[in-house]
Amino acid sequence: MSTEPGPPARAAVAIRRRDSGDLAPLTAIVERAHAERGYPAVLPADLVAWLGAARFKASFVAVEGDEVIGQVSIAAAAGDAAEAAWSEALGVGSEQLAAVKRLVVDPSREGRGAGRALLEAAVGAAHAGGRWPVLDVHDRESRAVELYEAAGWRLVARLVVPPGAGIECATLPVRCYAGPPPPRP
Repeated sequence: MSTEPGPPARAAVAIRRRDSGDLAPLTAIVERAHAERGYPAVLPADLVAWLGAARFKASFVAVEGDEVIGQVSIAAAAGDAAEAAWSEALGVGSEQLAAVKRLVVDPSREGRGAGRALLEAAVGAAHAGGRWPVLDVHDRESRAVELYEAAGWRLVARLVVPPGAGIECATLPVRCYAGPPPPRP
């Protein structure tokens, strides 16, 4: 029987509402995610504004111990570049949709369930508001696509977002997904 210590135990991932004190560590996470994974496709000049956009209805963070390791937000789908694609595919108006935004996990903490837990928190918040969760993702984000599909999200459309549609690049090929529909009242 070995008396060698094993690897240190990982703290469980917990999800909570994001607060203003979380923005500083989150900006560092987004910078690392951009450098290592290419997300976001274009690094915004003002990451605090990008993370804390006024249109977000709710935002959550994943934490291990006391350390913030990721975040997600939900927003109204109205005005989103994929709004028409989601509405048409699901047969509902955009007022019945909640767009999942800014799902990011520190690249050094991937594979621990934080992304899945954040996605579940966003779905719960959308459903609590009676809305159908939807999202779009850049075609090249294969890890994100794997997460969404493993969680049962359904690809409903593909489109190319034109310049000036809320992004700072020429065009952006995206996949549009729908999560589980809200429970019926």
